[in-house]
Amino acid sequence: MRELRNILAEQCVAHSPTPYSAKALYMQAIKICPEGAYNYTYLQATERMRQIRKSIFPPTPRNLLHLHQLLQINENRHFTLTFQAQPNLFYQGPLMVNGMLVGLVFCNTSFIQDIAVELQNITVAGCDGTFKTVPKTIDNDCYQLFTFQIVYKNVSYPLVYALLNGKSEAIYTALFARIKDMIPLQYQNLMIITDYEIGQIKAIQYVFREITHQGCYFHYCQAILRYARNKSIGVYNLVKINPVAARVFRMILALPYLPSERIGRVPSVVDGVNAIIVFIVQYEDVALAYHRFIYEYIIPFWIHSITPKRFTVYNRDIRTNNYLESYHAVLLKIIRPHPKIWEFIDQLRYLENTCEVEFKQASNNLKASFIVDIYYNWTLDVQYFSVQNFRSPYQII
Repeated sequence: MRELRNILAEQCVAHSPTPYSAKALYMQAIKICPEGAYNYTYLQATERMRQIRKSIFPPTPRNLLHLHQLLQINENRHFTLTFQAQPNLFYQGPLMVNGMLVGLVFCNTSFIQDIAVELQNITVAGCDGTFKTVPKTIDNDCYQLFTFQIVYKNVSYPLVYALLNGKSEAIYTALFARIKDMIPLQYQNLMIITDYEIGQIKAIQYVFREITHQGCYFHYCQAILRYARNKSIGVYNLVKINPVAARVFRMILALPYLPSERIGRVPSVVDGVNAIIVFIVQYEDVALAYHRFIYEYIIPFWIHSITPKRFTVYNRDIRTNNYLESYHAVLLKIIRPHPKIWEFIDQLRYLENTCEVEFKQASNNLKASFIVDIYYNWTLDVQYFSVQNFRSPYQII
């Protein structure tokens, strides 16, 4: 029994890329020491492991400010370092807006310096937030885990992680300024792909004035579909039963394949909208159904607010940032929803270590398997929205 207790005591506080599970540890241990389990129950083991973990791990922080304070304590310093043989600083300190702490930033800046030459050739980056894997604080002020990723040899690699308590323009502006200071990219040659969150777009425009900003085609389609499903609009049900309405819907989904401005005989996005209007007036029932959809949503939001320049994917090799969404799906497999915060930081350190290893593999022309291949995900996006036949701008008219 003593051997079993010792195994459990050691394993329950070991660093692991997978979520802590007392049941799994107990099942593994009794396989090694079956005789010891005859007089040592799972309930006894669970309580002892809980007490051991409580004595080893820092307390659950009240909020992000308290977490920052705990990370400054010397006995917790290992949580701020990477897992490399020669540990580097991973926690880069708080993110401040008007004297208030709004987030915590994690980035292996030593690794960034090591790959500075490769970073000069990066032309595509993306950023996005996820909400399911944010850790728990007592005050529940962790709003999102935000990542900034680069595309290197057709594979995306996260370089910066940030725990944020909101999604305001001011928060994004402060974060992007930190990212720009830490990541030495040729920003005048860079395209950043994002979703259509207004605060994020404005912050990108303010901080990265020299970059090209592109909206994600997948998020465009997702937004169009979500709006169409609004029962008060009345478009979605008609699309399911009326082939003309379905064709118009596909034409709207295909608008980003047009250039933002007319190029010779190639029509622009606005030309595409006008062509849709000319087409639907021939069908009274379809025109009535699409009137609000076009004049209260497509034109004011996409044409005037977002503008075609930001959502066109004309002649773009990479049209979505769904490698970020796929990465978030990978996170969910490794980090359970809303984990304990110290477990979360350990898992983030494992992810950073994997990213560094696989980036170096890619630089040696080896194919990485863990990080997401962007072209594979683009193919999935096209199949999902069934717009394969609308790649040419001439096909929607």
